[in-house]
Amino acid sequence: MVGLHRSDLDKLLETHGGPCVSVIVPTERAGRDARQNPLRFKHGLDEAEERLVAVGLRAPEARDLLQPARDLLADSHFWNQQSDGLALFLAPGFEHLVKLPVVPAQRVVVGERFHVRPLLPAFWPEQAFYLLALSQSEVRLFEGARFGVRGIPLTNVPEGIEDVTRFVQGETSRQMHSSERRGAAVVGVSHGHGGVKDDRDERVWEYIRAVAQGVGETLRSAGKSNGAPLVLAGVQYLCGLYREVHGAAGPAHAPILDEGIEGNPDQLSEEELHLRAWPLVAPLAEVQVTSALERYPEAYGRGEARRDVEGVLVAALQGRVETLLLAGDAMQWGRFDADKGRARLHDAWRPGDDDLLDLAAAQTVQTGGVVYTVAAEQMPEGRPLAALLRY
Repeated sequence: MVGLHRSDLDKLLETHGGPCVSVIVPTERAGRDARQNPLRFKHGLDEAEERLVAVGLRAPEARDLLQPARDLLADSHFWNQQSDGLALFLAPGFEHLVKLPVVPAQRVVVGERFHVRPLLPAFWPEQAFYLLALSQSEVRLFEGARFGVRGIPLTNVPEGIEDVTRFVQGETSRQMHSSERRGAAVVGVSHGHGGVKDDRDERVWEYIRAVAQGVGETLRSAGKSNGAPLVLAGVQYLCGLYREVHGAAGPAHAPILDEGIEGNPDQLSEEELHLRAWPLVAPLAEVQVTSALERYPEAYGRGEARRDVEGVLVAALQGRVETLLLAGDAMQWGRFDADKGRARLHDAWRPGDDDLLDLAAAQTVQTGGVVYTVAAEQMPEGRPLAALLRY
């Protein structure tokens, strides 16, 4: 079982032919409620078996297809390592299991393709960011997004404060005549501390300056000077110095968010850092959803938006959907004839049906659009879906 990445979504969208089984369940990370995780999963598998038989598989074939998933029910180690949700995708010759970083609604779908909608809130609205975990003993830089962070190898950055000498020795030997003046001369700016600083304070200042310079060089050399914000993780004193150096140097690299992760980050894993960083970045992402909702009425008036299931499906198939808005956990069962561009809607699932909202989302993603999941009460005119068109 792995974390969710865009490659997982692409792989699922490319798999067709059925029967494709999608079992999505919310899971608890820990505590007494976590005991319900395997039970929820079992109920999902039982429902999937019933639906497989309903679409034409013989009972033994259905059981054989689901057996790898049922084998997990007795694996206590597996259930002790959960996230916010679990998604199982099974088809003949295909098995994929992912942890979800968002809480999904429990859902079981059997059809000619996989049901991907519960995964999409992990990807959109998206907001790239950088995360700098800073202490006197370690420096770590990450590139982050909604679903996680990954490390960026640092260029010319001290490994800790004890490593700072080699970064400033050449410069200080040219510019300094006394150790008492070294910090002020190296920095070349006022950093808000009056009087003569002791050697330790000077070394801390030199260390932060060397880190800031190295981070800037790393981002520029990697082509990552894209304006994405930087989240600082560290004790207030060090982060304050870093902000001061950054401000004095100008916009050398990513703008720093006002809020950061306070405390020593050395004991925090990548996952823990991401869990604390994303809520600080999320408001920037949510602006994108608000903007799409505000654009919709005027776009609809110009004929550049659709809100009917059939019209959205046709536009998505043609690659015309730029942004798709979907109402929460709403589902619309039915069938879509792509050749004729016609949709038949059903009030409840029938064998052979597809969730047409999921189909619209899949087609939108495959043609380069984005999909936002919105609370039902925020949707234009209370519709289950709405699309902003490219043309």
